[in-house]
Amino acid sequence: MGAFILLVSLVDIAYAGPCESDTLGIATGPVTVGFQDGDLGVPRRVCGRTEVGLAPGGSAVVDTANFYGHIVAGGTLEGSWAPSRRTEVYVGVEAFRYDSVITPIPATYMGFGHVNLGATQRLWENDTLALAVHGRAVVPTAVGLYRNAYPVGLDVGVAGLWAPLDTVRVHADVGGLGSAAISHGPALPRAGARVMVGGEWQPARHFAVVLDVTSIFGYTAPVDVVAGSLGLRVGIGKRVGVELGAAVPLAGRERALAAGELKVNVRLGKLEGHIAPVPADN
Repeated sequence: MGAFILLVSLVDIAYAGPCESDTLGIATGPVTVGFQDGDLGVPRRVCGRTEVGLAPGGSAVVDTANFYGHIVAGGTLEGSWAPSRRTEVYVGVEAFRYDSVITPIPATYMGFGHVNLGATQRLWENDTLALAVHGRAVVPTAVGLYRNAYPVGLDVGVAGLWAPLDTVRVHADVGGLGSAAISHGPALPRAGARVMVGGEWQPARHFAVVLDVTSIFGYTAPVDVVAGSLGLRVGIGKRVGVELGAAVPLAGRERALAAGELKVNVRLGKLEGHIAPVPADN
């Protein structure tokens, strides 16, 4: 056991790892816009950090032919804590949710939304590659939105990051998601698979562009969604990051026209101790 601990320590010393260049407030990792409640099935970054943030956003379904629409908007408070260089725990609280279903008999909900809790553990890395496992639970806190059934969601995955250049990062995520209802009736369990691949280009120290393709299979249909996501990221000073993200379904059962969010995050704690360089300003 002592030899194993020594070997792990030597590996940590030998490899700085691609996460060591994460020294600023600008966001990293995949675009975090999805179509499920509570960010269920949304891919997660490999590199943990301690920060707080606010993410207003929403999605829209417009089906004029069938006189159906579904508008969702709200604001989520987010926080994450990295107790070590390999571990991150995080929480998202949908502090306000507006949910309007437009049908011949319309229904509207305004109030508290969903809460999700999760953790990421980085398992392996070298100077350009890193792998992590992550999991998230979505709890049914939007009580007024439900009728006699309270859905609970869970997703797990393995995320990877490859940084061949200081200005280019490629990320991927493979995992599963599931949900079931707590009620006096059937639980109606669901389960599906998620695959995400994408990349981030950071030509300047305080600006980055992200393109991702996220697919979900088997959750409600053989192909739930194949969505393209775009993220524009700007860093303000050393600690603040702003991201405008959007996702558009390209194929599958998903009926939403698009989903988007504007996220502002502020990093906390010390930023020193990172080894790898970051791109210089143009």
